[in-house]
Amino acid sequence: MTKGNLVIGVLVGVLLVMGSLSSFGYSMLLAEPESAANTEFVDYHGATFTLRVPIRWEQATTPSYQAIFSAPKEQGFKVNVGVSIIKVLPDVTLEGVAQSAKEHQAKDYPNYTVINEQSLEIHDNPAFQRIYIWHSINYKTDFTQIQLFIMHKLTSTIYILTATSPNSLYAKYQDMLAEILNSFRVLD
Repeated sequence: MTKGNLVIGVLVGVLLVMGSLSSFGYSMLLAEPESAANTEFVDYHGATFTLRVPIRWEQATTPSYQAIFSAPKEQGFKVNVGVSIIKVLPDVTLEGVAQSAKEHQAKDYPNYTVINEQSLEIHDNPAFQRIYIWHSINYKTDFTQIQLFIMHKLTSTIYILTATSPNSLYAKYQDMLAEILNSFRVLD
């Protein structure tokens, strides 16, 4: 096994944990659900990134996320966006990480179906976005997840944003999740 394959294997393991944690609605505060149309956003400044998040969403950290932002609980779940930061070896490619994650997700997530995937460039950094659905046995419902991988070229760092919503709430939160993901900036 090469160093590159080992690093990709570790990254995929982290991605699977991230997807599982975000699908279980890690935070536990309760509040009234907010309407996506009436949402006020604020700037969040992490050590190496910024993004805009709804003002009423709570923020926490976990072993897998440098930051996770959660909406008020609705239908037994908190729609959320997690940000994970992983330093990689210079020979690890974004495409390799994304493909390996896809293979593991297909194996580990019941009814895993890719809806859309595309290569992007975000502020001069290569990026890859995948939207997929899968069934949670624990919640007995289907989830939509958007995973955005961004390779910061100057530091060999991959930022992974994972947005998670039950399918029944996705239409309500879709624009809000897009606003959060589109606002993400790596600080140079």
